[in-house]
Amino acid sequence: LIPIFSRVGLIPPVVRLVGDLSEVPESEVAGVREQLKSAGRDTGGKLFWFEVGGGIYQDTFEKQTPLAMRDFRAAFVDQLASSQMQLIYLANTKYLDDLTNFCKAFLGVPVEEAYLYTADRAGFSCLGLREGTENHWR
Repeated sequence: LIPIFSRVGLIPPVVRLVGDLSEVPESEVAGVREQLKSAGRDTGGKLFWFEVGGGIYQDTFEKQTPLAMRDFRAAFVDQLASSQMQLIYLANTKYLDDLTNFCKAFLGVPVEEAYLYTADRAGFSCLGLREGTENHWR
């Protein structure tokens, strides 16, 4: 997605987390190592916890909004999160013409190019280059 956002002069939306990093106590390492081994991810190195203390959401236009930690802790992982990148990749490669046609037919926006950049169970977002313009992305 970075090449798409770079091309249109935007940055992808991002959540930046801040917090404390601390070493996992030896008394708890064994249980964590077992979980890592079963997932094939144990490197044998030191283990650390990251305790989230705060966060900032930065949108595509670089506007920053502090995250309320009560909202962050209450949030859940979207059911499409694990397959989101694959869905976006397929839409932007195999179904690129369909996305352009969708913008024209259902959104009423005549575009020459369109790219999907986010998708979840609530919907999706795309960028489109308006027909007849060189750099009018919307």
